[in-house]
Formats: sequence, C-alpha cells, structure tokens
Amino acid sequence: MGSVIQKDSEIVFQPSNLLALLLLVTLPILTGSVASFAFALFICFMGGVTILCSVKNQQKRILCFNLFFLTFSVYIVLVLLQWLDTNASFSLFSNTDNDHYMFWLHSEDGAKATTWSKIFEDTIKENIYVENGGYYLYIQTLGYIGYSWFDGNHIVLQYLGTAFPGIIGSVFVFLLIDKLCPNVNSYKYSLYYALLSPMVIECMGIHRDGLIALLYIILIYLWQAKDFKISVVFVQALVAFVLLYLRIEHGLFAFIFILLSAYTHTKKTRYIFLSLLIIPVIIYGSLIYNLVTTVFDATTSYYELRGEEALQEVNSGLGRYVYQLPPVIKQIVQVILVNVQFPPWVYLEKSLTLYGFFLGIFVLIINVFWSYIFIYTLVLIHKIGFRKLPPKLLLSFFIFLLFIVLNTSNLTLRRVVCVFPCLYIIWVYIKEFYNPKYIRSAFPKIFGLSYLGLCILYVLLKLNYS
Repeated sequence: MGSVIQKDSEIVFQPSNLLALLLLVTLPILTGSVASFAFALFICFMGGVTILCSVKNQQKRILCFNLFFLTFSVYIVLVLLQWLDTNASFSLFSNTDNDHYMFWLHSEDGAKATTWSKIFEDTIKENIYVENGGYYLYIQTLGYIGYSWFDGNHIVLQYLGTAFPGIIGSVFVFLLIDKLCPNVNSYKYSLYYALLSPMVIECMGIHRDGLIALLYIILIYLWQAKDFKISVVFVQALVAFVLLYLRIEHGLFAFIFILLSAYTHTKKTRYIFLSLLIIPVIIYGSLIYNLVTTVFDATTSYYELRGEEALQEVNSGLGRYVYQLPPVIKQIVQVILVNVQFPPWVYLEKSLTLYGFFLGIFVLIINVFWSYIFIYTLVLIHKIGFRKLPPKLLLSFFIFLLFIVLNTSNLTLRRVVCVFPCLYIIWVYIKEFYNPKYIRSAFPKIFGLSYLGLCILYVLLKLNYS
C-alpha cells in the first residue's frame, strides 16, 4: 500500500504538474472565464484517462504525465498570449476575411441555441455549413455548454478548444514512439514534437486543422502500434467517418489506414482480412456516398473560389514561380516548400503587439526546427537507403509524400500537417539506430550555417528589390 502511495506521489509532485496547476488557477483570474477554467480541467481529465488506460508501465506513466502537463502548461501560455493579442488588436481580428473571427461568430450561434439538438440538426443533419459541419458542431457545443452551464461563451474557451488536440496529441505521439522505437528517450522526442512541430501552429487560433491532426495521429498510432482486429478497424472507420465532417478529402483518405493495418499486420492471412473489409465498406459506403453527394456541389464552387484566392496570394514572390513550374518538378518543389517554411519570420512580420511578437518568435523557432527535421531525414534516408527502414516506416514515408502530392492543387501547411508524424517517426528511428557519427556531428553545423546564410541572402535581395 505504501509503495502505491509513493508512486502516486511521484506522479503528482512533479515540477511540470505543479506548473500546470499554477497556470490552471491563474487562467480564470486573468480571463474572468469560469467556462474556460472548466474546459481546462476537462482537458486534464481526458489526458489523465488516456494515460492511465494506455500506459501500464509505472515509470513510463510518470514520464507521460510529465509530458502531458508540460505540454498543457505551454499551450495555456500560448492561449493567454493569443487572448491578450486579440484584445490589443481586436479591430484587426474582427475582420470578415479572418477565418478565426468567422468561426468565433459561429460559435456564438451555439451559445444562443435553445437546445443542443438544434445545433446537431443544423450542423450535421441539415449540413447548413457545407463541409465544416463537424467543426461547427464542436465549437458551438463549447459555446452552448459555456452559456448554459457556466458564465457564457468566451474567446479563451474557443482558443482552448483549438489547443485541446495538440495537448492530447502529445500522449499519442509518446505511445507511437515508445512502440516503434523501443529503448529510446520517448519523452524527449515526444516533447520535441509536442512543442516544436508545426502542429502547434495549427492548434492556435480558432479552426479545425488541429482536430484533424489529432485524429490522424490516432489513425497513425492504431496502424503502427496495434494489431489488426475488429475493434481496431471499428475505431479507424469511426475516426475516418468523423473526419468526413471536418474536411471531406481528409476523411476519404483516412480509410486508407484500414487497408494499411490489414496489409501490415495480417501477413499470411492478409488477403482474407482484406476480403473481410468489404463488410465495413458496405456498412459505411452508403453513409459516405450520401455525405459526399450532399456537399459536392457546394464545395465545388467553394474550392474554385479558394483556388482563385490561392493564385492571387502567390502573384508575387516565390510562390508565383513555383506555380509556373512544369508538372512533377512543381510537385517536388511544393513538397519541399511546405516543409521548409521560408522565410521563417512571416508570422513575426504580421505581429502588431508585444504579445503577437512573442507568438511570432515561437512560430519562427517551430519553422526552423521542422526545416531541420525534414532535411535531416532526407539526408539520413539518402545515406542508409530505404532497405534499412522497417516496412511500416517505409509505408509511412510513402503516405507522407502521397498525401502532400494529392494536396498540391491547393497546398498549405494546415492541410498537410496531419501526416507530419509519419515523417517524424522516421527521423527518430534513423537518428537513434542508423545515424552515422560524421553526419550526427556535422549536419547541425552545416544546416545552421546554410540556413543563416540563406536568411541573410533573402534579406539582402529583398532590400535590393524593394
């Protein structure tokens, strides 16, 4: 009994946990939002349940709790900075061209709803919001609960709703790395991804891409770390179906993970299990068909509009030349540019307040970090060859490239960040098990000098042609 109490105290009395508790108490004091405080508690509860159900080893459980609460603390700080930045420049935030502001207004519709069933009917049954029904259901449910049970809808509550996937996602990244790369420092690499990957950027503001990224992390985890069985297939199909209501093309692609699980895990009985997949395809097929046909006409005109806007956005600068490249070469360049966000200080240039400046610095660090990971991974793969990669990771690299290429018609970071764990797990694996000493010592220096030189060259060229 005493040992159990001692182990529980090891989980509770950790610096990261105490920091999370301090920020949790500070949140309602600064913002005055009890609803935001309640949702932050709910995030902690969900994280705790996920860890207790998924991690059996006591030492790993302690590490996972440390990871979760440290990630939670950083996201709380980011949410507060966003809230302060929004308050300081609300006239700019409250622009109808700002997707975050429009989502905020739609969350207010949920706060004013008389019943939750009315929200469900509008967002899912009637599908009045075209393809974003699942996300509108999410944010309006937050607004409805905030208004009905607490002190109302609050922008911090909605920012926390976007941060929630990034915080919970850190646990699944830990589980994925711990499964595929045994005997490595899963805590360290999970922390890198939780706090320095582009997923953090997509878990800021008010939009759906963080939720999509979390669901894809779950799909990748189920594929890579779980055996192929009926319960796993059911969860994968359920997640894919939910994704259809967030962004339809992401939902359709998500069904591939069921086939990947069957191909990866069934071996001799592979074709039997693939045949059995006809059953869920038939069950979900009619539902998917109805959903696709319902939104197709509306989304066609929407994407035509977005395509025109995308072309207008690249009329100047590097993007204009990329769109003029011939096929194949254009796709290759786009794959590189979406991973190597350059220049890394774009968000910083747009900041108008001190709080926005701090957020811009954080985004700059993330952009540099992911550029490093992407290029480092390509260098390592080139050196060791594909044959040394386990089949699962080889397929991960294929899925990573395939998904990005399929999105090159309207390629943005937020659309493809959901498959970044496929690349990251490859980097962790090769770095730990096949990382030549000369590359390990030389690459960081070469990358740092090259990246710095490229930034200086960019600034000089911009000054010369401005």
